[in-house]
Amino acid sequence: MRQITPKTVSAIAVGLLFTGSAFAGVADPTYPVFAQTSELDGYDFEFVIHNCVEDTEITGIYFENGWEAFFSDDLFDRNLRIDSGPLNFLEGTLSPDLGPWSSSTVSYEVPGGLSGVGDGGTATIAFVNNGFSELTAEQINDAINTEGFGIALRLTGEGGTDYQFAEQGIHEGCDLDDGGDDGGDDGGDDGGDDGGDDGGATGIPSPSAALMGLALIGLMGQRRRRDA
Repeated sequence: MRQITPKTVSAIAVGLLFTGSAFAGVADPTYPVFAQTSELDGYDFEFVIHNCVEDTEITGIYFENGWEAFFSDDLFDRNLRIDSGPLNFLEGTLSPDLGPWSSSTVSYEVPGGLSGVGDGGTATIAFVNNGFSELTAEQINDAINTEGFGIALRLTGEGGTDYQFAEQGIHEGCDLDDGGDDGGDDGGDDGGDDGGDDGGATGIPSPSAALMGLALIGLMGQRRRRDA
C-alpha cells in the first residue's frame, strides 16, 4: 500500500480550509466534469467529462499532481472509457503548458491524426481509491480546480490546438444537435506511456468552494483492490 506522507497531507489541506457547500458546479459549462461513485466493478470513483462544444475534439486529459494522493499507483487501477468512437488515448504523465500548472500525475493523449472525444461525447476515467477510508464523491468534486487539483483538456478543432481547464459541473444535455449521453460501462483498456506536445497557456479559473473535511479524512483505511 502506498504511503501518504505528512507533506502530501499538507498539500491537500492548502486551500481546503474554507467551509464548503454542497457541490453545485458551473452554470452552463462547455467542458463539464464531475466525480461520482464508479459504475464499473472493481473501481471506487470516476470522473465524467463531457464535450459540449461543436466542431471540437478532446484529445488530451490531464490530472494535476495533487490528485496523486487519490489515484492508485497501479496502471490497472485506472480505466478510461469513451461513450462513442474508438479509444485512441494513450496514458502517460505529460503536463500541458497551462499557466502555473505544476505537473500531471496522470494524463491521456491522442496521437496526432487520430480522433478524440467529439462534440456531444463523453469520457469517463474510473480509478481505485488510494487508501482514504471515508472519501466521498462530493469531497472530490469540491477539490476540483483548487490549488494543485486541476483537470485540464487538450482541445483540437478548426482553429488548431488549445488547452483549457475542465469546468466543475454536471452535464444535463449539451446544446448540440446530436446531444450527448452519459458514459456507459463499455470501453477499452488503459493505454501506454506515449504522449504528445505541450500547448499554450490560457486563463486560470477561480478555485471552487472547498470542503473542510477533505484534509481530515482518515488515511489508514485499507485500499479496495481491483477485482481480477
